[in-house]
Amino acid sequence: MARLETELQPVEEQLLQLIEEQRRAKTSKAAVTFFGPIQKALKEAILTLPAEEYDWFTHSRRSNV
Repeated sequence: MARLETELQPVEEQLLQLIEEQRRAKTSKAAVTFFGPIQKALKEAILTLPAEEYDWFTHSRRSNV
């Protein structure tokens, strides 16, 4: 039994690594799905603001668009 545990140790490590990679990928995808539309809406809102009233956004518009 001890031999089996020893031989399965590398397999266990690989499986744990794959599980962690899948968890991170899922979390990242969820963040993009959630924050993507919000980011797009904010960019569009900033671009539609009257420039003469919001001069302090000018630098932000040029560097982020």
